[in-house]
Amino acid sequence: MTMPLTPEYTPQHQKSIDAYTVYERQLEQIRLNGELSAAGKQSAIAALWGRTAKAQTAAQAELVAERTQKQSELQRKVYGLRPNATPAELTLYRSAVEQASTVTNPSEAIAQIKSAALSGDTILAKAMVAKAIEIAHSVPIPGMAAPWADVVNAYTETNPADEASVEALWNSNSTSSNFASDAAFATPPKPAEVQNWPESELVRLAD
Repeated sequence: MTMPLTPEYTPQHQKSIDAYTVYERQLEQIRLNGELSAAGKQSAIAALWGRTAKAQTAAQAELVAERTQKQSELQRKVYGLRPNATPAELTLYRSAVEQASTVTNPSEAIAQIKSAALSGDTILAKAMVAKAIEIAHSVPIPGMAAPWADVVNAYTETNPADEASVEALWNSNSTSSNFASDAAFATPPKPAEVQNWPESELVRLAD
């Protein structure tokens, strides 16, 4: 199974793109408005930029919050303990997490998953796939996550019922730089008319 770690296009992305499109159209309209003085145009442009910056920030924050909630739900479903876990299960869980924390390469994680499958140690297997996804989400380049996808594949081969949830978790990336720095949420460059104005002042004028 191929599991690319790529950003997902969302309604928040479209909201941000639409806000940018409106900004460019309204900026041009202000500049061409013969009824406004130079000072009036400058004030209107300042407020427009501020509104757009706030809209971009809000759209990004909405996406991050949505992804954080979705990711937490998937984590509980894929490798969290069941409700009302017994003390023995809690002990096994802590031990498995500690064991997974020492894993540094995909081959070792795959070996642990295969061993867990043979012994019926589902808690250890879940801890290993959790580690794989954690590392995959931390790499700076998506391609670097490929070896850890093999770990996830090894897990889903022996736990096919979890495949859809694991794939969704693999592709969730609420706090990664892929989304935090997504170009769709970038604020537009400050127009020449307000180039020297502090961004905080421009945003204040949008209120």
